[in-house]
Amino acid sequence: MKKTILVISILFLSINIKAQITKGYWMLGGNGSFSYYDAKRDNSNTDPTWNVVVSPNIGYFVIDKLAVGSYTTFSFRGNNNRYFLSLSPFLRYYFLNPDKKINFFTEVSFTNSIRFIKNNENTLSYGYNIKPGLIYFLNSSVALEASLKYYYGKAPDANNLISNGLIFGIGLQIHLERKKS
Repeated sequence: MKKTILVISILFLSINIKAQITKGYWMLGGNGSFSYYDAKRDNSNTDPTWNVVVSPNIGYFVIDKLAVGSYTTFSFRGNNNRYFLSLSPFLRYYFLNPDKKINFFTEVSFTNSIRFIKNNENTLSYGYNIKPGLIYFLNSSVALEASLKYYYGKAPDANNLISNGLIFGIGLQIHLERKKS
């Protein structure tokens, strides 16, 4: 199994498709993160919480250096066995020229999510994220990224639970050109 993953990774990283952060290109990828934060309900006690998150994404460059897209996020909160599923449309802007191997970006997104709780008290929540980051192109198509995201979320159905904090994430992005007709 490990050898298969290694071979697929090498083949995947060696694909040389001319792609960057310019108009007409697609961005596919995602990121994962681990977070630890405090959650507070109204004026009650603060609950320390840890969270594991996987977020695949797709985006399209509408103009050079600006992508519009969406994340689908799957999350597991460890201290209370809650699962989350969310959809987050985003805007991502790259600051340096498209030919740079290293680039900086910032991203804003709005999140709608549903929490699945063991005792069937499922709730809806919403929030926003602001995420600056650094991306490193391994070749013209594949890039690794590191980011630090600030998030704010509110769950009106859950006694007005308000969450906010920082999340460090590491991700992989693939940039592909749209097929020309």
